[in-house]
Amino acid sequence: MSLSRRTVTILLALLLLAGGTVFLLRLVNINEIAHPRRVDSLYVRVLEENYRSGLSSKEKFVTAHFYYTPADLGMPFSEMEITSFDSITLKAWLIPAGPQDNNITLVQIHDLNESRITGLEAARQFRDRGFTVVMPDMRAHGASGGDLFTFGPKETRDLQKVINSVKEATTSENIVLVAKGANASIAAALLAEDHSLKAAVLQSPYDSLTGYLRNLSKEKW
Repeated sequence: MSLSRRTVTILLALLLLAGGTVFLLRLVNINEIAHPRRVDSLYVRVLEENYRSGLSSKEKFVTAHFYYTPADLGMPFSEMEITSFDSITLKAWLIPAGPQDNNITLVQIHDLNESRITGLEAARQFRDRGFTVVMPDMRAHGASGGDLFTFGPKETRDLQKVINSVKEATTSENIVLVAKGANASIAAALLAEDHSLKAAVLQSPYDSLTGYLRNLSKEKW
């Protein structure tokens, strides 16, 4: 039995639609959520090299700032390594407060597709105002281990391990979460479990993963 031209056209259109849907889902979910961009020192180095190679001879005097560690902003710091419940190594910086120590430790948590590096300038502002700042790389981000970011209990448990390590590494009894975007929602989940946290500043958390994916798709296209 032969198919009419109209039927063939409809079938081809459906195949194209299905293929396009699969492609978009892969592009959004896998590349931008399940496998976040690695914003680490190598990433910053590539940005810096590309920037400088694009300058003309007359622009060489232009000075752009590319930060790799808190030391680049004149801040003392120590490295923290935290082992997650599933044996992933989470990296963090501990930046002690300046002379005006207010006995409050801020745990500063980056957004999806970011890392602790992207929050260095904010960390300096916090430290100058007397806060001790702890800056972790969430799993699958920055210098931390792991390949998948799951938006779920794994990240909440990771954050709890970070908080426990902060309690051991500092004398501060006042721990405050400062989180943004997708990880602000992870922080909100932790607040429901860990009542030892004194406060939280949650910037642009999502109220549902479905809504987050919808907004991400609108922003991208």
